Amino acid sequence: MQLPQPPSALPALPSNYIALPISYPPTASFPESTTHVLYLRPHTPVITTSDTPKSIFAANLPPDTTTEILRGVLSTSKLREILWLDDIKGGVQKSGSSAVLVFEDEESARRVLKKAAKGKAAAWGEGVEDGLQKRGLKHYKQAYISAHPPMHLIEEAINTSLAAFAEAEAAEAEARHNRSQQVDEDGFVLVTRGAKVKDAEELEQEMSEKKKRKRDHTMAGTPFYRFQVRQGRKEEAKRLVEKWEEDKRRLEERKARRRLRPL
Repeated sequence: MQLPQPPSALPALPSNYIALPISYPPTASFPESTTHVLYLRPHTPVITTSDTPKSIFAANLPPDTTTEILRGVLSTSKLREILWLDDIKGGVQKSGSSAVLVFEDEESARRVLKKAAKGKAAAWGEGVEDGLQKRGLKHYKQAYISAHPPMHLIEEAINTSLAAFAEAEAAEAEARHNRSQQVDEDGFVLVTRGAKVKDAEELEQEMSEKKKRKRDHTMAGTPFYRFQVRQGRKEEAKRLVEKWEEDKRRLEERKARRRLRPL
């Protein structure tokens, strides 16, 4: 794809970029119009694909960029998708992000670059129904709501998933039971073995009992209060003294037997 040369009046980056000025209308948060500059060039990756000839590399994209807004800015309906090259958090890109714009055909991408080289400013959100609703604070609010749904919606989705899982599990258990009751052509009933399907309440009760048995086993014979610890130490010391006295008595008896040997 041969790149049109931009007019000298427009700023341009090196490496054959085309500068496309974007006009931002005044908003409630910033009541003055301003100009943003997009930088476009043909996409020239090291590894090419079938989409490479119909792709444009775009730099310095605004954070509220959407496919619909870019179609209006570039005056084309042939923009197929935006492949972001930067991380997207909460549905919002950082300002100055880069992306690859993929079009339906190579001719559409060539026309976009040719028109951008004329240097005519385009209005951000032009040609998009409710385009201004997709910009600024409302855009970020919508992105935040989409990334953080209300708790009642999350709970509803979880309950729906759990109910569907329980229903599927019950249907599978019933199907296994029906298969085990089927009689073949010779009049025999197929005997099958299968693990018992436990419901959530049974599993929870079983886990609770296992934890209790483990806790009881750990706590068995272990003093809990301080006075019990002190009492245990005293009893241990008393037992050691008694053992020492007993050993001493036995030693004295042995010495006495050695001294009193009969003739």
